[in-house]
Amino acid sequence: MLALQVRQKEAEMYLVSYPAGDLLNKVKFESRVLPEQANAPVSAPRRTKDRAQQFIHNVVESDQGFQRKLIKKKVHAIRDFVRLCEDQPPIPSTVLLYTPEKLSFRAQSRAAAVGDLAEPREPFTIVDGQHRLAGLKLHLDAYPEEADSVHVPVAVFDGKSANFAAEMFVIVNSTHSKISKSLLIDLMEQVRTATREELVAARVVGELYKNASSPLRYRINRLGGRSDRDKWILQSQLYSEISRMLSLTKPKYRREFCLQRLGLKKLGERPHRESARLDKVAGLVFRLIADWYAAAARAFGECWGSEEYMFTQPATLQAILRVLSDELREEGLVDTYLAKDSDPEVFDQALAAAWGRYYVHYYFRAGAFHDRFPAKNNSNRIRLIHEWLGAELQSTR
Repeated sequence: MLALQVRQKEAEMYLVSYPAGDLLNKVKFESRVLPEQANAPVSAPRRTKDRAQQFIHNVVESDQGFQRKLIKKKVHAIRDFVRLCEDQPPIPSTVLLYTPEKLSFRAQSRAAAVGDLAEPREPFTIVDGQHRLAGLKLHLDAYPEEADSVHVPVAVFDGKSANFAAEMFVIVNSTHSKISKSLLIDLMEQVRTATREELVAARVVGELYKNASSPLRYRINRLGGRSDRDKWILQSQLYSEISRMLSLTKPKYRREFCLQRLGLKKLGERPHRESARLDKVAGLVFRLIADWYAAAARAFGECWGSEEYMFTQPATLQAILRVLSDELREEGLVDTYLAKDSDPEVFDQALAAAWGRYYVHYYFRAGAFHDRFPAKNNSNRIRLIHEWLGAELQSTR
């Protein structure tokens, strides 16, 4: 195979453009297990139509391997990316392969670094890129006619000690700079595999941050780190709650927001081609959430935003949104709001009656808050606040 020889100090590696069909036949997928698990009998796979699950079940597991177990969700995401990308490479980054064999390289001339590289007798070990190749394999299983049109950029390492691949794996996977989730949310529009709910949630968070009618305007920390201004909640926390709300209420979200309110038919398969319609949906979801938070702020009065109270702490803001999610799944408050052309007075009356009482405010005083809502972690505290606020709202009906 044609390769470019790259010399670095005393070492050599080879860069190859590998046809996908050939490459997938010359690599081995494996994952590491504990020594006591290595010889355990393999259970029969469950009957499933999920090709990724079937593929992962058949991956060799041994105590000599060093790769992590394949993650089905990640394999699915890469497979979908390969399927959807049209004007860019489906495998844009280099896959690292290793063989303990010393491969023969015959340069085309004395001065040339390009030449013919022999292939190993045994399959390559994948140092980096196992999920990418698994996703590519699942795609080519469904679309075998594309095998000749995809070439994978590969770096081949050969002839080193037995520990070389494991050492390289540790170096490659321990030096990544972690990407802020807030940055990923800001870039969601460029992610072709993003779902409709993810795109809508990202747009809604953006509006909650910048829209003048939003009770959270400029109070959302979009950078994910420290800020000079007083921020109430991370963008990633708010995004997660909105995504959760849209997924939990999907049937009603589809029926009320898309069909009845906006007169839309079922959205197509590629949400990036439906930007105008998704903007309409995001606009309605933003108005709903902004009116809900505004009604809560009026119910809490001067306590809203005060350092002496915990109403604008992340846990409380997330819990308030979960109460709205509950209302979306039930016939009642939100239906009345929608029937009256998104009249915020509907929320004002309900939340003032439920959350405007003195003892409710007392529960959220900074000195009493953690005693009233004791929890080992933030997730449990959100749940406790959510249940308590929901019960207060139900008690006024």
